[in-house]
Formats: sequence, C-alpha cells, structure tokens
Amino acid sequence: MLDGNVIGAIWPFTVVYIGGINPLLWRSISGIGSFDLPSYDIETTPFLGNMLDGKTHTLQFRVTNALNVWYIDVSLHLWLDGKNTYTEGKLLQHQVMPLGISHSSYFKGLNGTFLTKANRSISSTGWVKSSHGKITTKAIQQFSYGNSMVMGNNGNVQMVNQEMF
Repeated sequence: MLDGNVIGAIWPFTVVYIGGINPLLWRSISGIGSFDLPSYDIETTPFLGNMLDGKTHTLQFRVTNALNVWYIDVSLHLWLDGKNTYTEGKLLQHQVMPLGISHSSYFKGLNGTFLTKANRSISSTGWVKSSHGKITTKAIQQFSYGNSMVMGNNGNVQMVNQEMF
C-alpha cells in the first residue's frame, strides 16, 4: 500500500492442515510454493511521480483475509540514475478491482465438499523521465485461485485440487 492505497498484491501460501476440529482427520497438504519460498515482486515504477513529489509517504505491506500470524520480510530495490540529479514522473492510470472471494460447502456426516474461489486485478500505468528519456511503465496483476476438497468414506478419503492462475 502507498499512502493507504493498494498498489500491488501477492498471494502467499503455506502448509494447510485440514480436517476441521477433529485432529484425527487432519492430513498435511503442501500449499502452492510452501517449499519453494519465492521472493515476490510488486512493481512500483508507475507510482514514482507520486513518491517523488517532495512529501513524506507511507509504504505498507500487510496480509489481509487471513489469520494474524503472518510475518513479513521486505526488501526494497532501487535503481538510481547516475547521470541525472532530478527524476520526475506521473501516475497516468490506476485501477484496483475489489478482492472477490466465494466459499461453499456441503456436508452430510463426515462426507462432503468445500469449494473456495478468489480473484483480484490491479493495473497501473505511469511515466518516468530520466537520463534515458521518458519511459512509460504499465504493471498488471491478475490473480485467480480455486480450491476444492472432497471428503468421503467417513473422512478417510480426501481429494484436494488447488489451481492458481
């Protein structure tokens, strides 16, 4: 977030234990990227015009729609223009579609189905003027996630499918 406005997003995943309140039904399911631990990038170049206006700004990172036990490590990468003492820019367009989430479940005894779907879209365009000329940058993030879990045979059979686009 830049000054309280969403400028980018990521979808981190961790190991999920499912089975509800009965630990005997839990089975560990590795989430997408849980053993990879990738670095995530959020492109802020379209916002340089806003950030270079001489005022103080707040850059925040937070996890939403989740439990409050996430720890966030952040690295800020800057590229400086050695040939130019002044850099200017302007945000031309910024569009954030609200996070869309849907949940559904149906159970009869210990057998049933959980379905979860989520999507999000963020698009930003801006220009930066430096010693390399006027450069226009467009950053687009589109997320789509689906998860289905089917439990059968009184909770002894479990099928899980996760998809992320």
